[in-house]
Formats: sequence, C-alpha cells, structure tokens
Amino acid sequence: MGATDTIWNLCVDTMKYWINQHCANVVDDIKNCYNVTGPLRFCTEIEPQGTGSVVLNNVSYPEDHSDQYFANVYFNAIAVPNENYYFDHWEATDFTLPDSIIRSDSIQWHFDSVSCIKAVFKLKEPYNLVGEPIVPTGFSPNGDGNNDLLNVYGTRETTDFNLEIYNRWGQRLFQSSDKTKGWDGTYNGAEAPVGVYAYTFKVTIDGEIIQKSGSITLIR
Repeated sequence: MGATDTIWNLCVDTMKYWINQHCANVVDDIKNCYNVTGPLRFCTEIEPQGTGSVVLNNVSYPEDHSDQYFANVYFNAIAVPNENYYFDHWEATDFTLPDSIIRSDSIQWHFDSVSCIKAVFKLKEPYNLVGEPIVPTGFSPNGDGNNDLLNVYGTRETTDFNLEIYNRWGQRLFQSSDKTKGWDGTYNGAEAPVGVYAYTFKVTIDGEIIQKSGSITLIR
C-alpha cells in the first residue's frame, strides 16, 4: 500500500468519524428541542399478508415493516384494505388500544415504548368479490362463523346466477338463484354428512355466460 492509499484511507476514516458524531449530535438536538425520547423500535404488521396496507404517519407500508422512531409523540395509523378485503380490527403488542377504537380503520395513540401494531383484514362475502367466478374446494358448516357457507366467489358483477349442489347419487340437495344465498350444508332441515359433493353454477357477467362444475368437500 502506497502513501497515497494510506492518506486516502485516513481521510475516509476521518470522514466516517465526523459523520457518526454529527448523526449522534442531530439525534440529541432533536430530543432536546422537541422533548422526544428514543429512538425506539416500532413495527407494523398485516394479516393475512397481501390483503392490505398500513399508512403510518402518512407513509404506506404494504408489507410488515420495522424501524426506529422518536417516542413521546402521537402516532397515526390508517388500515387500507385491498379490493376484495375489508378491515376488521387492530391488534397491539406491548401497548394497549382502547376497545372503542380497535375496529376503527383510522386511529391515533401515544407512542412511548418498543411495540407493534397489526392490521387484520378479512375476505369480503363471495357475492362482493371481483375476479374469476370460482367455488372453493371445501367448507366447514360448523357454526364457528368461518367458512360456514358454500357459495360462488367473484360474483359482484353478475346479473344472472344459479348454483346447484348434488350428492354422490345425483340427488339435488340445494339450488339458489340468489348470489347472496349459499349452501349451509343441510338438506330438508338436517345436517348433510361429511363427504364429497358435486356442484354446478352458471352466471352472467358483462353479457358473458360462465358455467362450471366440480366437487367440494364438506367437513365439520
């Protein structure tokens, strides 16, 4: 290594030192001037992934995000769902949100500790979804409020609708011409047994007739 290289490296090291010192001074100056603390770690999370985004203090994060922020300030968060989803609630980690605001898509709170906030989104009803009309491979009509009805997804723009369900012997168990009415897994008032069933549906979207058939699995 020549003298020129030595001098160059010395200059670079000196520059790094003064930059680091300057950054530390900037942090201290901000804390003293604005009466803030930290910086402290804060993260935003989205559940399920790909269903929406969180706008934190006017910056949008479509994926899980973690960074350092000054504390002793107020934070603002807005939950923005993607097209086929809706915002359901917030979940806070290491701090508490009042029950009165956890279902509000726009909230404010005092940030003063290492913590996280999660926006939980849920899929809209099948008849409020856009996209290719499909039937899921199965459903579980057990009354838990999750996947209790079988219906055709992606029928928001349909003008004509028909869904039929058959058992393995070809007996029709269910028929609906109302896209908001799915099969609840019963026949003549009794629970249909666990097993595989056939479906067929025919819908009209923008003048195009779409007809499909297949099988679904009923589980409880």
